[in-house]
Amino acid sequence: MDYIRLHVTLFSTTVSRPLAEKFGLPVDAAVPETLYTTGEGARNGGPLPDFQSLSLLTTIERDDETEYVYKLFSLDAKSDDWFENLFGAGKIRWVYRKEVSPRVYSH
Repeated sequence: MDYIRLHVTLFSTTVSRPLAEKFGLPVDAAVPETLYTTGEGARNGGPLPDFQSLSLLTTIERDDETEYVYKLFSLDAKSDDWFENLFGAGKIRWVYRKEVSPRVYSH
């Protein structure tokens, strides 16, 4: 049996959505609140997706500023630079990383 090590990351940012151009969209395009990826490209010889899902959970008010709380599922731990690349430099407020116990999956 094969096992997946899954990383769950909660984080907050001061921007409501990731940068559209990171998904091949025009700069002013609206990025959805929830994004899912598949391994279809990898099954056809391409790279694995960078993450499995990204979802906006809620907003919080802190220090008179709105923060957007997201949850990310990925196969590896993501660095602070990775988040700043996706949302913009200086836009990430806090990050909590957790590796989930391996679970069985079938092909």
